[in-house]
Amino acid sequence: MEESATPATKGTTVSTTAPFRRALTAVALVVGLVPALGSAPAAASTCRPAALTPPPRIGGVARVHPERATCSARSFAAATSASDLYNGGTPPLLPHSDIVMGTPSVVVTPVFWGPAGAFTAGYVNTVTQYLRDVAHDSGTRTNVFSTLGEYGVAYRLGIGAPIMDANPYPTSGCTVDAGPIYADTTGYSACFDDAQLQAEAGTASGGRGGLGQLFVMLLPKGVESCFYPASDTSDTQACTINSTPSGSYCGYHGYLDTPGTVYAALPFPVYGGPPANGSCTDEGLGGGVQAPNGAVNRDADVLISTLSHEVAEALTDPHLDAWYDNGVSVQNENGDECAYDYGSYSGSPGAYWNQTINGHRYLTQTEFSNDAYFAGRYACIQTKAAPAVTAVSPGAGPTAGGRSITLTGTAFTGASQVTIGAASVPFTVRSDTSITAVTPPHGSATIDIRVTTPGGTTATRSADRYRYGVPVVTALSQTAGATSAGHLVYLAGTGFTGATKVLFGSTAARFTVTSDSRITALTPAHSQSAAAVVVVNGAGSSAVSATTRYLFLAPPRITRVSPGRGTRTGGTTVTITGSNFFRVRGVRFGYTAASFTVNSSTRLTVRTPAHAAGSVNILVYTPGGTSAVTTADRYAFT
Repeated sequence: MEESATPATKGTTVSTTAPFRRALTAVALVVGLVPALGSAPAAASTCRPAALTPPPRIGGVARVHPERATCSARSFAAATSASDLYNGGTPPLLPHSDIVMGTPSVVVTPVFWGPAGAFTAGYVNTVTQYLRDVAHDSGTRTNVFSTLGEYGVAYRLGIGAPIMDANPYPTSGCTVDAGPIYADTTGYSACFDDAQLQAEAGTASGGRGGLGQLFVMLLPKGVESCFYPASDTSDTQACTINSTPSGSYCGYHGYLDTPGTVYAALPFPVYGGPPANGSCTDEGLGGGVQAPNGAVNRDADVLISTLSHEVAEALTDPHLDAWYDNGVSVQNENGDECAYDYGSYSGSPGAYWNQTINGHRYLTQTEFSNDAYFAGRYACIQTKAAPAVTAVSPGAGPTAGGRSITLTGTAFTGASQVTIGAASVPFTVRSDTSITAVTPPHGSATIDIRVTTPGGTTATRSADRYRYGVPVVTALSQTAGATSAGHLVYLAGTGFTGATKVLFGSTAARFTVTSDSRITALTPAHSQSAAAVVVVNGAGSSAVSATTRYLFLAPPRITRVSPGRGTRTGGTTVTITGSNFFRVRGVRFGYTAASFTVNSSTRLTVRTPAHAAGSVNILVYTPGGTSAVTTADRYAFT
């Protein structure tokens, strides 16, 4: 249907221990207006009308009656019914007919109706860029249009060449509101009723109709729009925001019976009042009106949110008889259920954004997801992409809990719950790729962290694991090695997830956690001595035991061989004198192994092997290395 104005008093999105906490904003079917700006409540608020009139669907537009809104603090957890959450709606959305757009795709054509100079180049370029970006990302699951598939609409959009419609304005068909409207205190100079907009849409479209074309009629600043002509005395005119109670919407969509052209009407956005008693954006997010594309493009940035809303509704309910909920007083479409709900957003105050489309940033309203609703999650979503946790930092902490951790991943926007083990915890969505949370108490264990968004719940994987308590080292693949750096050692144990250091004595080693029970480490350079091997995480250090000590050894050295010769048949007893004969693994005469006895760290007794006649070097092998070749280690077979 149409998008109503939002009251200027809105709260920001917050994260609490209660799942699905959201800031809910003005209803989309009828106007929610408050008399002044600058009085945003501290809590998130839901604004809905004090009274609603059933909207009969007549002609090519949905007929509405403007009403004033009342506001009260609400949250998903505290809501007593779905209508408290979804702007007076009664979800889920139901298919009242099968007439939707997209057979097989839809071309969206912007029509800028106004004389030369009525639109700035920046306004035209930014709006056109948005439609081009939406078309470029067709088929992806990373923006609000990914919900279209739930309603039988393929996300396959193209953009038609923008039409600069310089046709002369007709005589105003509705009463021009004479008061100041915009923040610069200027007002309206013309007013077109829906019949006039339909006529111009038919002219601009060149008679093109059908469910594969959508024409977006954009009006310039100073032009008011009303559903009904001034001659209609049966009702108030139901107009864009003005200084009277007849101001009710920021945009709407409809169709022409002949030739079936589907269109959306987008008046120039009103915001930043007074003097207007409403706004086409939520001005309580922080920093006033948001302009992610720069202050010079603020008008376009505000308009894009309404544009996104109306395009999504037109695609799913082009003839106003397809997808909407089954309410009696309100019959909300997919955009209406989530009007002025932005979900989680990133950036800085005054430049917040919640959508990245084709590399550009926008702040648009969420769209309603039947899938999320049936799954018991808050159903105003920004993306259908499934979330994933790729890292947890720090990855370990004390069993008492209370540790602030950062989750890194993808598709976190709109997150409704974070669980650590079985406990739901307080969290804050920092961006689409970052969430901060606080750990609850838990016994010593390594557990998974899961994030729930409208796109689903993260699958468990090694990257999402968090360790409570200190790690335990049970064994080393080898317990001795050279004093030089870079020798591979495998550590076995439990609770290695979240390890921040591996120490050999007091010296840190390079390491990789390959699983919760295995670490691969490269020894650091170290003096010859025994060193305790310790794994450190956010909760402390592993205990030291006899099985977790590593002996750093200098390479052996031969200083004398006695006797220095013997027969080639072998069997001669030879004494080798030297140093560092620790954990000797072998002795070779040339390439031939010999039997040996370690008498001390400085003496070996060896029985020579059989060998061809000639002179060879004797080599001694230990975990610390191999003895160097010198003249002192020569032996002659005769």
